[in-house]
Amino acid sequence: EIVTLQNNKSTLFNSLDFIFKFFRCKMIYRIGGINIKESFFFKNAILLGKKVVIHWIGTDVLIASKKYSEGHKINERCINLAGSELLQKELNQIGIKSFVIPIVPTDFSFSALNAPDKHAILSYVPKNREAFYNMPLIKTLANRFPDVMFHIVSNDGENDLQPVSNIKYHGNLNSDEMYSLYKECSILFRFPEHDGLSMMLLEALGYGKTVVYCYDFPYVQTPKSRTEEDVIKTFENILKTPPTANKLAVDYINSEFSMDKQIQRYKNAGILNF
Repeated sequence: EIVTLQNNKSTLFNSLDFIFKFFRCKMIYRIGGINIKESFFFKNAILLGKKVVIHWIGTDVLIASKKYSEGHKINERCINLAGSELLQKELNQIGIKSFVIPIVPTDFSFSALNAPDKHAILSYVPKNREAFYNMPLIKTLANRFPDVMFHIVSNDGENDLQPVSNIKYHGNLNSDEMYSLYKECSILFRFPEHDGLSMMLLEALGYGKTVVYCYDFPYVQTPKSRTEEDVIKTFENILKTPPTANKLAVDYINSEFSMDKQIQRYKNAGILNF
């Protein structure tokens, strides 16, 4: 049985319900690193012999690496999971050992989409986080390749004071709208300041898209550096040939992130053994 430990409302009923569930459970699974405000709760969970599992996903690792607090020291007494090999390496640098287990849906499987007739580029740039997701570099690319359309999701463009004609903002899209946009685009460009294991990265590869990514990852194209020059060179090489389906990437995603492999990863970490 899985119960949700949540105590957002300070009513007597919710507090008692929280305490009851806390003493009843055998394992606490937390997505995201522990901060110092929560350290008392997790210390007591460990003292009571409960299995505490912390699943690191991205920015939490970045924060931990910049400020190693009491909360992060508690993580050393937990089972730590990293959402990607990159996060595992970063956690290791601050003394936290972890198992790599991606967070993916249970029905995570794909078929390659037909390549579009012409190149178009898709990027995820949430509103008010344009700097973190490198929107200035996207605008540089759009100006450098004026005949290529750039599609930006999770952003309505209100913060763009100098619009570029070949950049289209889509705002927040539902799954059907995203699927239609994947059909239209040939390339995913993902170049944030820091990343965990992006679901959009996996989706794009699963649909057979070419992916330009700032980190090494199977079946993506990674520029030699983060400089504009190297990123532009990467795009020049891609755009000089017509779009094609990245079929090896589809096979990799379907194999590497299958439910059987996910279950085995959790078993190897000792999480499914009570």
